[in-house]
Amino acid sequence: MNWIGFVFQSRGVSNSFQRALDVFQRFGVHSSSFSKILRTFEHIQSYWNARPSFPIASILLERHPALRKELQSFDFEWLSHGYVHHDFSKQNYPVQKQWIQRSLDLLSTNCFGFRAPYLHWNQDTLLALKDTKMLYDSSCVYFWDFPDNDLTFKQKEAIKKVHQFYDPYRMKGKKSLPTFENNYLQIPVSLPDDEILLDRLRIQSEEQLLQIWKSLICQNHDRETLFTIQLHPERIPFFEKTLKNIHQILKELNPPVWKASLNQIATWWSKRNTFQWEITMDSIHWDHSPDIHMLISKNLDGSNFKSFYGSWYSIEGHSLKWKSLELPILAVENEGKKNIPFLKQWGYLFELKREDRLYSLDLNRELEESDLEFLLTKHPNPLLRIAHWPKPFQSAVCLSGDIDCVTLQDFLFRIWGR
Repeated sequence: MNWIGFVFQSRGVSNSFQRALDVFQRFGVHSSSFSKILRTFEHIQSYWNARPSFPIASILLERHPALRKELQSFDFEWLSHGYVHHDFSKQNYPVQKQWIQRSLDLLSTNCFGFRAPYLHWNQDTLLALKDTKMLYDSSCVYFWDFPDNDLTFKQKEAIKKVHQFYDPYRMKGKKSLPTFENNYLQIPVSLPDDEILLDRLRIQSEEQLLQIWKSLICQNHDRETLFTIQLHPERIPFFEKTLKNIHQILKELNPPVWKASLNQIATWWSKRNTFQWEITMDSIHWDHSPDIHMLISKNLDGSNFKSFYGSWYSIEGHSLKWKSLELPILAVENEGKKNIPFLKQWGYLFELKREDRLYSLDLNRELEESDLEFLLTKHPNPLLRIAHWPKPFQSAVCLSGDIDCVTLQDFLFRIWGR
């Protein structure tokens, strides 16, 4: 399918023509116009206190050598977005590996992550990323529920098209958290993004945009998850004020929000995945790391646990003496082993059941994700888990944006698949 057919399928005819008009307004004929946009992001970074992460189609670096040199002056994080903006999900392993490697040859050795064009990927994508030594992928989609009471019938129909376009590439889980797919790290990207809100739904009100993103940010904080903002640089003139207001909302949330780059998220989640702990005669010990945040779901009599959030309490130090006969961890039996990926992702301490021990909870059957979460959060006995994020953060937010084009000429090249 060529680019025009691809766009008509995903957006509809009328939205596609409007998109073409928008492009002529947002892009110039020289890369210097795009440089000014990146300077705006540099200002945002000054108060955001975290590096934005930009996946870039690396053919742009060939076309614009002056921009390539200038990019080195920005303290941004650069990810691979492929060589040309093609749909990876339609290609096999050899082609994808060639595209990724060609992209990396143009990017610096400090490029560790990848995001697929159109957020379309398949299992060959992950295999090609592994074989080109990329550390993580950020293409899997997490679609947040957002208030749609004020949407028109036409806007609701546009949302249906969006779901049809992205649903095959959704995360498997129901939490917006990094996960390991076939032992490869994937970091979710949050939708709806700027493109959906502004170009597909045609929401022009800054107040409405702010209320939608505020709702999503608060959902994310309540769930202790990750909100990966997808904001294409060419739309920053419209979203700059909204982004500043979002930053103020983040500052007011307590416990605090971790504003991190995608590389930081990947580094943390990889470290968390190797977390070690052990049981001795009367204690549970875990890694001596200052950023590991151990939580317990119940404040015990005589304990000095500090309230963290909801029913969860923080444990200071790197061990817990245990007086009860029941260990505050899960026992997993044979049929319960299928729940292990979720237990690891959520950070619950568990072991395969031993007959010489008693546990707070025995998990002896496979459960749906929502049923498992309900069981764990409502269980009356204390359970230990590692927090999703480094101490003292409750949730995380990452600012990212794909760079698909720099000039009008790039957009025309993209139409013809170049």
